Amino acid sequence: MSLMLRDSMHREEGALTNLDAIATRMDRIQSLINSVDEEPADNPLGLLQKFKRIWQTVKDILAE
Repeated sequence: MSLMLRDSMHREEGALTNLDAIATRMDRIQSLINSVDEEPADNPLGLLQKFKRIWQTVKDILAE
Protein backbone atom coordinates (compact mmCIF):
# COMPACT_ATOMS: atom_id res chain seq x y z
CA MET A 1 0.00 0.00 0.00
CA SER A 2 2.79 2.43 0.86
CA LEU A 3 4.43 1.64 -2.48
CA MET A 4 1.28 2.65 -4.31
CA LEU A 5 1.03 5.85 -2.28
CA ARG A 6 4.67 6.72 -2.90
CA ASP A 7 4.28 6.05 -6.63
CA SER A 8 1.13 8.17 -6.76
CA MET A 9 2.85 11.06 -4.99
CA HIS A 10 5.80 10.82 -7.37
CA ARG A 11 3.50 10.99 -10.39
CA GLU A 12 1.64 13.92 -8.87
CA GLU A 13 4.91 15.79 -8.35
CA GLY A 14 5.87 15.16 -11.95
CA ALA A 15 2.49 16.35 -13.18
CA LEU A 16 2.75 19.55 -11.13
CA THR A 17 6.23 20.20 -12.51
CA ASN A 18 4.93 19.75 -16.05
CA LEU A 19 1.99 22.07 -15.41
CA ASP A 20 4.33 24.71 -14.04
CA ALA A 21 6.52 24.47 -17.15
CA ILE A 22 3.46 24.79 -19.40
CA ALA A 23 2.22 27.81 -17.45
CA THR A 24 5.62 29.48 -17.80
CA ARG A 25 5.60 28.89 -21.56
CA MET A 26 2.07 30.23 -21.83
CA ASP A 27 3.13 33.37 -19.96
CA ARG A 28 6.01 33.85 -22.39
CA ILE A 29 3.70 33.40 -25.37
CA GLN A 30 1.17 35.86 -23.92
CA SER A 31 3.93 38.38 -23.25
CA LEU A 32 5.12 38.01 -26.84
CA ILE A 33 1.60 38.49 -28.19
CA ASN A 34 1.11 41.60 -26.06
CA SER A 35 4.41 43.10 -27.20
CA VAL A 36 3.68 42.36 -30.85
CA ASP A 37 0.22 43.91 -30.60
CA GLU A 38 1.69 47.12 -29.19
CA GLU A 39 4.08 47.72 -32.08
CA PRO A 40 2.80 49.14 -35.35
CA ALA A 41 3.41 47.13 -38.49
CA ASP A 42 2.88 49.95 -40.92
CA ASN A 43 6.04 49.22 -42.82
CA PRO A 44 7.58 45.96 -44.08
CA LEU A 45 10.60 46.30 -41.79
CA GLY A 46 8.40 46.50 -38.68
CA LEU A 47 6.46 43.44 -39.80
CA LEU A 48 9.68 41.54 -40.46
CA GLN A 49 10.97 42.39 -36.97
CA LYS A 50 7.73 41.10 -35.45
CA PHE A 51 8.06 37.82 -37.31
CA LYS A 52 11.69 37.47 -36.28
CA ARG A 53 10.82 37.96 -32.60
CA ILE A 54 7.92 35.51 -32.81
CA TRP A 55 10.08 32.90 -34.55
CA GLN A 56 12.92 33.30 -32.04
CA THR A 57 10.54 32.89 -29.10
CA VAL A 58 8.94 29.81 -30.66
CA LYS A 59 12.38 28.28 -31.25
CA ASP A 60 13.38 29.01 -27.64
CA ILE A 61 10.24 27.39 -26.29
CA LEU A 62 10.61 24.31 -28.48
CA ALA A 63 14.26 23.95 -27.48
CA GLU A 64 13.32 23.55 -23.81
